[in-house]
Amino acid sequence: MAGLFAYDAVSAKCRCLIGKLLTREEYSALASQKTFAGAVAYLKEETSYSDLLSDIEPANIHRARLEQLLEGRLVDVYIKLYTFTSGPERRFIGHLLEELEIRYLLDAIRATEYDDSMEFYSIPPFIRSHTTIDFARIFRTDSKAEILEALRGTEYYELLYPLLSDNKSRFSQIEAEINQSYYKKLMTSYTDHFDKEQKKRIRAAISARIDLLNLSVILRIRRFKTLNEGVDRVKLDFTAILPMLIPIFGRFGESEIVSICSDELTLDETLDRFAELYKKPVELFYEQNATGNYGSAFLYRLSRGMATSSKPSFDIVFGYLSLIRFENDNIIYTLEALRYGVPEEKIEASIII
Repeated sequence: MAGLFAYDAVSAKCRCLIGKLLTREEYSALASQKTFAGAVAYLKEETSYSDLLSDIEPANIHRARLEQLLEGRLVDVYIKLYTFTSGPERRFIGHLLEELEIRYLLDAIRATEYDDSMEFYSIPPFIRSHTTIDFARIFRTDSKAEILEALRGTEYYELLYPLLSDNKSRFSQIEAEINQSYYKKLMTSYTDHFDKEQKKRIRAAISARIDLLNLSVILRIRRFKTLNEGVDRVKLDFTAILPMLIPIFGRFGESEIVSICSDELTLDETLDRFAELYKKPVELFYEQNATGNYGSAFLYRLSRGMATSSKPSFDIVFGYLSLIRFENDNIIYTLEALRYGVPEEKIEASIII
């Protein structure tokens, strides 16, 4: 009987937190604000973000500082569920937090490639206390070689040594190597402790994300090639693309990838073929998230289904953690769009909910 109620408490906690997510009406009100400051004021005065923003002055807050607050709140949600669980489930949430660690590292590497500054970056205390990476040092580096030296003694040093030691590797290669390593662990050792049915569902959700990451790589390369060659339909060299893909294939298997690459297709036709594999409307796969990866609407629907499961299970935790990340990205996108005067209807159309 103990196993039957193992997830009752954490499932109830997540259902309470789901009730605090922004609604479509709140997103519409946020998108209708005329200024960045007005949007921040709306979040502070009218939504569940009032506590987070209680000490800030909307007219004076810097965009980077606001993003830090939102990122900190996201980490706080993970911590809340991390401390609410125990044993293998707690460790799995810790592994999910590694995605944020990876994102900070990739941002620092990208900054060296594009000569950007990391001066406004800060790491939430929980991640700082659990990571083996010296991010304070990482954020002061000016080259990939310096980042490599700062990674000495961490798991990333051996992983990235071949790519960072010559200071010439492209960012896409580095990103692919890190993602490949992380998702291999997430799909295998990190999910091994779940029971058979739970493991099957969580791995299916992770493999869908991997499929979409692989699709996004193919679409980016196809878009570049169509622009470079001045044509609508192009073939791709699968052997050149394969090293940039995460070699864990779900429905988007190796044979399907070979076919999509070797056929002369437009971007839309590529998406059509992918949608057929998942037997879902192609419109779900056009939506992109903040990093330009496709399929956000599909992933949101998948996460929502897991988070609202009627049966207490870890599905609810996994689904909710995905939803809160969508919310974070939605808010950051909306605020940034308002800064640049993007029309309200276009902002609303780009919010994933």
